[in-house]
Amino acid sequence: MVIRGNNPNQSLKQFQKLNPPAFEGKVDPLLAEKWLRQIGKISSVMDCTEDQNISFASFKFQGEAEYWWEIIRDSA
Repeated sequence: MVIRGNNPNQSLKQFQKLNPPAFEGKVDPLLAEKWLRQIGKISSVMDCTEDQNISFASFKFQGEAEYWWEIIRDSA
């Protein structure tokens, strides 16, 4: 499933169809590693670009992770 060159909305729809898990930013490193592996598998099968990896993964941030991402993104 190659998505390079597709429009961003279609790519996000394809990503969502693969049922990616949300990440809430809990302190448990095992939960973080599990989430990263699942997102990595989806990114791999979709042949995502680096920018798409960042956009799609951060789209699934919730709670503390989302607040953290806002700070990181705005400071760049």
